[in-house]
Amino acid sequence: MLMTIGQFSERTGLRPKTLRYYEEVKLLLPEVRSENGYRHYSDAQIEKAQLISSLRQAGVSVADIRQFLSSDQAQKEDLLARWRDEAAAKLLSIQVAHQFLNGLDSQTKHVHLVYWDHPRSIVWLPLEVGAGVAAWNCSAQDYQRRLSAIGLEVERSSYVRFPQDAQSTRCEIGFVIASQNIPPDQQVEKYAPTLFATLHCQANMPLPCKPIFATVQ
Repeated sequence: MLMTIGQFSERTGLRPKTLRYYEEVKLLLPEVRSENGYRHYSDAQIEKAQLISSLRQAGVSVADIRQFLSSDQAQKEDLLARWRDEAAAKLLSIQVAHQFLNGLDSQTKHVHLVYWDHPRSIVWLPLEVGAGVAAWNCSAQDYQRRLSAIGLEVERSSYVRFPQDAQSTRCEIGFVIASQNIPPDQQVEKYAPTLFATLHCQANMPLPCKPIFATVQ
């Protein structure tokens, strides 16, 4: 049985304006378009219309939905896996923002939020922070030169992270790299586009950033 756009709107819960938009972007075409221009939809299109609406509500782009609808099963599974990763990154961003705002007051310093709008790779180097600032800084600069020597482009700024063990004198310094050809002996972690909480510090701070980390923890 065919339905008018008004009837189809009632069955699907989607506004006629939305259905016309789906037609305009070629996601859902009416089953029949009469000579007088009236749109008619079939029962079989109800599930498809609701799937499109659900994916849009989940933040999936029109282009991705169009690709999904025309893909085979394996391709659909790949798209779903990517969308899940993207949703997880968005959820993490919301959690980070919530924690940041809960801990923020007019006296807060050093802690900032940074958004990466594209995937990044960071190569990490373990360092002994108890060796002193000069030795730590020299090691970091030497490692940066070695990365450049093997053809890895690195950003000027770097990142520092400490283990959960408060007694540890070890840390890791990380450089964001642009190269895709990463030697297998390098400790590299890939990060999806998301929001990060960072602590801004200078290399000449005593035991770089560790007092601030302790305060935040």
